[in-house]
Amino acid sequence: MSLEETPEQPVAGRRRLIFMRHGEVLYLGEDGRPVHPKHVQLTPRGLAQAEAARELLAGAPPDLVLASPKERSRRTAEIAGGGRPVREEPALTEIRSGNALRLPPARFDAEFTYGFETAAEPGALFCGGEPFATFADRAMGVVHRLLREPGWSTALIVSHEGVNRVMLSWAVGAGLSACGVFDQDMGCLNIIDVDTDKAGTVIRTTLKAVNVTPCDPAKTGRRLTSMERLGADLRPFCATTDDSGT
Repeated sequence: MSLEETPEQPVAGRRRLIFMRHGEVLYLGEDGRPVHPKHVQLTPRGLAQAEAARELLAGAPPDLVLASPKERSRRTAEIAGGGRPVREEPALTEIRSGNALRLPPARFDAEFTYGFETAAEPGALFCGGEPFATFADRAMGVVHRLLREPGWSTALIVSHEGVNRVMLSWAVGAGLSACGVFDQDMGCLNIIDVDTDKAGTVIRTTLKAVNVTPCDPAKTGRRLTSMERLGADLRPFCATTDDSGT
């Protein structure tokens, strides 16, 4: 019996969405202090993660490449997309948080480290910043518009952890309630197949892969979530007293 797979015939109305988180960046500077996210750049490991994604996708490259306008996402998309033109989508920018470093230590983990677990609660905000519902609407708007566009089969969408969590929670039919479940390591890939009718209306979604890290498929030594690692870096700099007025 041959181990080679028989080539599949395309399924009418089925598109593939590949959601990628940008490659590794460091949110602490050389002085050990937090760096504003808009200033961070891909590390050498982050560049290698983007190259590994490009190699993984080379057998079935995307027709379209979209990215958040942030430098870390755009650069990842340029590499992982194999040099294809990158369409910037401002609506794919990460959820806007309040000032997490102003949170007292007693509230830091609940509102930042594990903040995505509350995404489905009515009126929930991320660290007092953007409402999760508003964030989901703008990010999902990109996908719904994309699914109405003709002429493509596979799209690579490079953005951020929060965006990917929203997309994956939507794909499993959970609204925002599964946002806390889907950890997203830097440089990871997620694959969602979407069946639509001729108008682009979604009929079904199929989750094919989640948080695939081509550079480290076995997640060697990675027992913390991405947000737990970031929280551990930032927690020493958060407020030492509760200035919330409550």
